[in-house]
Amino acid sequence: MVLSVATSRRFLLSVLLVAAPLSGCNFKEEKDQDDDADQVTVDPSAPVTFAEIYSKILQPSCHGCHSVGGGNEGGVNLESYSAVKEQLVAIRLSTVDSTRMPKGDILSANLRALLGAWIEQGAPE
Repeated sequence: MVLSVATSRRFLLSVLLVAAPLSGCNFKEEKDQDDDADQVTVDPSAPVTFAEIYSKILQPSCHGCHSVGGGNEGGVNLESYSAVKEQLVAIRLSTVDSTRMPKGDILSANLRALLGAWIEQGAPE
């Protein structure tokens, strides 16, 4: 099949018009780098406390939805140590193993690693 020059040019122009905006799209990479600007250095063997998890992750990233003031979305309240302990499997699956939570924002890789380390350590208080 032979395409005319005009058809070939239209096809090439269409490809360029679609590809050009996408080639500069690195928002996620920039966002991840910005999120890591206040890095949490994670040593999996260093003890992590609930107070650290609460102040660095739960309060700023989870309580907007999973607190009394946030409406306890999905029937989940993460305001106390005992409530968080009851939800450890779900927290690991939705936040550490995937990035479904928190909704609308993704925890930095460092914060996910910190949360994962705390869970692996048995989620000490």
